[in-house]
Amino acid sequence: MGLGTSSLSTFAYDGRNRLLSTTDPLGKIERYTYDGNDNLLTRLTPKNETISFAYDAVNQLLSKTLPGSQITQYNYDLVGNLTTVTDPDSVLAMTYDLANRLTTVKTDGSPNQPAVTLAYSYDLTGNRLSLTDPVQVASYRYDALNRLQSLTQPTTPATRLPNLLATWPGDGSAADPVGGQSGTVQLGTTFGPGVRQQAFVFDGVDDYVSIPDSAVLDSLSTNATLDAWIKPEIPLGAEAWLFARRDPFVSEGFSVALLQDGRIQLTVRTTTSPTVSGSTFRSTASVITFDQWQHVAAAVDTVAGTAQIWVNGQAVSLTAVFGPATLSGTLFNVNQQYLGRRQDPNTAGGGGHFKGEIDEVRLYGRTLTLAEVQSRAQTQPVATYVYDALSRRASLTLPNGIQTTYSYNPASQVTSILHQLTATGSQINKADYVYNPVGNRTSLTDRRGLQSFGYDQLDRLTSASHPLLLDPQAFAYDAVGNRTMGGSTHNAGNQLTADANFAYQYDDNGNLIRKTLLATGNYTQYTYDAENRLTKVEEFAAGNPTAITTSSYRYDGLGRRIEKVANGQTTRYIYDGEDILLEYNGSNVLQARYTHGPGIDEPLSRTPMAPGLGSGQTAVLASTPDGLRGPVVDDGIKVNGQVSVGFVFVSGMPAPAIGQPIDSTGLEQPIAPIDVTAAAATGTLAVDLIDTGGIGGNAPLYLVTRDQATNQVLESRLLFPARATFASTTPLGTPLVVASATVPTTTPVADGTLYYHQDGLGTVTELTDINGSVAKAYAYDAYGNLLESPGTVEQPYTYTGREYDSESGLYFYRARYYDAGMGRFLQKDPVGLRGGINIYRYASNNPAKWRDPVGLWDFGNTFDAISNVFSVAGDGEYYGAAIGGGIGAIAGSPAGPPGVVGGAVFGSVVGGLIGFGFDGRCAGVLNCNEVVPLAGDYPKYGSCPIQDIPNGANHPSYTLSDTDYRNGPLYPWLE
Repeated sequence: MGLGTSSLSTFAYDGRNRLLSTTDPLGKIERYTYDGNDNLLTRLTPKNETISFAYDAVNQLLSKTLPGSQITQYNYDLVGNLTTVTDPDSVLAMTYDLANRLTTVKTDGSPNQPAVTLAYSYDLTGNRLSLTDPVQVASYRYDALNRLQSLTQPTTPATRLPNLLATWPGDGSAADPVGGQSGTVQLGTTFGPGVRQQAFVFDGVDDYVSIPDSAVLDSLSTNATLDAWIKPEIPLGAEAWLFARRDPFVSEGFSVALLQDGRIQLTVRTTTSPTVSGSTFRSTASVITFDQWQHVAAAVDTVAGTAQIWVNGQAVSLTAVFGPATLSGTLFNVNQQYLGRRQDPNTAGGGGHFKGEIDEVRLYGRTLTLAEVQSRAQTQPVATYVYDALSRRASLTLPNGIQTTYSYNPASQVTSILHQLTATGSQINKADYVYNPVGNRTSLTDRRGLQSFGYDQLDRLTSASHPLLLDPQAFAYDAVGNRTMGGSTHNAGNQLTADANFAYQYDDNGNLIRKTLLATGNYTQYTYDAENRLTKVEEFAAGNPTAITTSSYRYDGLGRRIEKVANGQTTRYIYDGEDILLEYNGSNVLQARYTHGPGIDEPLSRTPMAPGLGSGQTAVLASTPDGLRGPVVDDGIKVNGQVSVGFVFVSGMPAPAIGQPIDSTGLEQPIAPIDVTAAAATGTLAVDLIDTGGIGGNAPLYLVTRDQATNQVLESRLLFPARATFASTTPLGTPLVVASATVPTTTPVADGTLYYHQDGLGTVTELTDINGSVAKAYAYDAYGNLLESPGTVEQPYTYTGREYDSESGLYFYRARYYDAGMGRFLQKDPVGLRGGINIYRYASNNPAKWRDPVGLWDFGNTFDAISNVFSVAGDGEYYGAAIGGGIGAIAGSPAGPPGVVGGAVFGSVVGGLIGFGFDGRCAGVLNCNEVVPLAGDYPKYGSCPIQDIPNGANHPSYTLSDTDYRNGPLYPWLE
């Protein structure tokens, strides 16, 4: 039995009230040292492992060093935003806008980390407007109360619209894969994440795309439509030209521009021989939203005499500000076309540079109908939300037709969650709750039947029934919350040492290191790093020193798990904040994309990716001039060690100009791109550039995936961006590989997306397919033991929305791991006694009411208070502080200032990055429901609001002293 209140932890301080050591009830000592600014310098763990920290002149954490010289380094911008995190397994790079909001996160790519860029945009109040990843762009819409209304993504029309003359998708080049009207990027034009794959990025100063004249473009006569996706910034000049088709002498023939005030403009020049006339039409109001993706289309019909503009599929009211309002004649034949500016910079009157991004530009030789424009502007709702008058979530609707409705009692406790296919009224599942007067759930009724819960006077769960269990479960506890049934015994440190089935052993840091099955002697062995993060799980048979199975885990510099190896299979993760966004295999081939809702641990959907090309897709290796050296000039390219051909040009591209480097063989001849469809279908391309010496070099080489029927570019990946040269000692004629890349190819599985359904704890109960049919189901007991899981789908999210590791039987709760069979965590609580007197227990032994998403302290019901946390306000403040401060505390002590210092240093930079954003001064965490200022920031900020999150109350700001910060709870309402 545990020793209860006789268990004693002691803390030693120096004259400056800095914690020097902690001694736990088992006599294990952890020691700390500081610099003159009270920054934690070293932490000597009970296992005699030293973790050291270094800081800059303004006390920002610069590095953390673990035993074995494992160094994590941190860099910041001038205002303190974290810009890079580099550790032995990963590199993260971040950028921010002028409001210090995260705008990009980039992983550099390594054997243990895929190369990925994520981009974010926000509205003026800080709500997230978009998330761009390698698969798609997700857009977020809010109501006047900043509540998330919908999460959407653009869709691609099923068929190409008729009379499409040209398209410039911006997927890494200015190529036109449909009409052959390829342009040339000029003066530093770059590419970034777009609505679909990549987009043109213009700086608004001097870059643009020039498009040569052609008979195809000159075929425009009486009708034309231009449409594109744009994400503009406010123009630096009076106008920003999206597309300009013009002549240097007679001005615009058919051009579209944006104005600084958000209006949009269409300029047309027509001729009725011998008369030439021009008209300029402008929207009567501001219709463009800057820094946000939107679809625009402009059309003219000189027979009908009309000009039209649509924004996001809605017609815009126009007025003629120059020339006749009614058009006539035919479109004037011009000889210049540009994306991103008005005309050539060397031409008098040139200017009007576009600042921002342009994607999926299309030019038609006719006027599109409203329905056709809307098909191009269409977005697919991934999730739609409705709220009641108290801002509680009332419904969630998913694309497969399943709607979830929520009901509440007067205390705003969720009483019913119903998942139903609206087309047929078929019930997928439900969760009906009944509460006792103190807010404990006494019953849950779902499609399987009634579950009943009983409690003691301390609100700890004492009984739980389930339709899949023959007998109700019974639980009993000692004074400090250790479970005592089944012969369980505990030591003075509240460590479970034995129960009816297992014996348990711990290391000096308090981590569970061995779990032995009493009946056979077989055991599981757990290994941790110096920060007490689980790094390996091994299964052994009694008497055999060789592990039967081994699983291993890696983490990034922010404490997120980025890799696990289980049963010989490697899985790697890219995160959006604290949620898994992309899942890769050991070859860094994308396997799945996840979409998450506004609540913490609220997965909405999982889209699997298939290796190789999709049906009806082709792949080529191609190049375009890079503006300096011309196209690729190499002696050969090998694909998967088999295909070997010469110089790779896009068909019709010119040979390198005089003065540009050419290959020593002098055999440059434009040929068609290399068709690698068969090789790409295998799932991986190993591409090698071969050269025989001399003055060889290479311009950008792309892997381009196209739709076989429409020839539309679906994806463009830059393989080799830089020139490769030989040393002068290399013998001419020696074939050498000058550059090599392995390129995984994947495509979304058609109709393969699965949608999640959760109960009031966020526990995943079902996944349904595109038709609303159940593809996977789960049932659990009260503490999360899996009772059944029919269906063959493999995915991580289960009990309370956390990741279940089937290889170990453990749940990953971010800061530590949870064993549902034990009903407790394997490691000590990183925030120590601030999370409760028992540093191993789970959810205060009330798992029907509480959950612990970050492995630090209890958190309330999933849907009772959630409205929107994709913002800098609301629940995001608590989540960010909890995650950032908690992970920061891992760098400090189990209790006391080092944990707070860790939370302060790390929480301010990490919480905002991996949480949803929060007030940066409220990062250190004192008690399980408190959000308090950073240590040392009191003179700067004075006070900070204290929030009683579970009870939904805000309390007056309080100016904390240094003693308050270090010595425990301030207010009686805090648990």
